[in-house]
Amino acid sequence: LEIRGAGNILGKEQHGNIIAVGYEMYMKLLRKEIEKLKGEEKPEIITMIDLKYDAFIPDSYISDNSTKMEVYKKILSVNNEKEIEEQKIEFIDRFGQIPDEVISLFEISRLKILANSAGIESIIEKGDYIEICFSKYSKANVLKLIDLIKNNKEIIFNPYDKNKLFVKSFESNISIKVKRLINFIKEFTES
Repeated sequence: LEIRGAGNILGKEQHGNIIAVGYEMYMKLLRKEIEKLKGEEKPEIITMIDLKYDAFIPDSYISDNSTKMEVYKKILSVNNEKEIEEQKIEFIDRFGQIPDEVISLFEISRLKILANSAGIESIIEKGDYIEICFSKYSKANVLKLIDLIKNNKEIIFNPYDKNKLFVKSFESNISIKVKRLINFIKEFTES
């Protein structure tokens, strides 16, 4: 680009595409395509989380539905701890003290960030258990995981379904549940 210039990448022909998807998304797609062409593509795991919880933005905090949608989108789009803290500061500044229900949404985002980086495909609460499904790119330390399974009767491993782990469901309070899941994932992913 430095030798030939940006040319068609940022030229008139691409202008409509940038407007349609937004500059940040366009640049993200462009980076991904360049990585793919160079053979440096990294798998992107986006963890699906389905837990029983009441985490929402109460009308007493934000009454306007379009503003609520904007806030939900911002909470779901955070990628790291720094962005979570920045969003919290912005929300306190714009809307006042953050209620527990919204704090729970941030905790779920925190869990999703960790699970994504650990290569976990899904965390789904099914009845009395939480099913954790690992991707083929999982960063789980197998020895630590085996040790956890051996020493904890609330963790079930099915040898016929090797990429899944079942953890006895705990706590109905979503914040506590999510914090325990975060600690559990850290136990088998940190070195």
